[in-house]
Amino acid sequence: MIHYMPELSRMIEKGAFDPTDIMTHVLPLDQAEHAHEIFTKKERLR
Repeated sequence: MIHYMPELSRMIEKGAFDPTDIMTHVLPLDQAEHAHEIFTKKERLR
């Protein structure tokens, strides 16, 4: 995924890709550890 970030960033800036279409969870940065657990365990947001 990291290799695609520059191109994805350009696409987002140009409006060619809307990342909100694929977002399943939105959490504050201070909950990054919890977000990683959710992703790893494929859990639904509590």
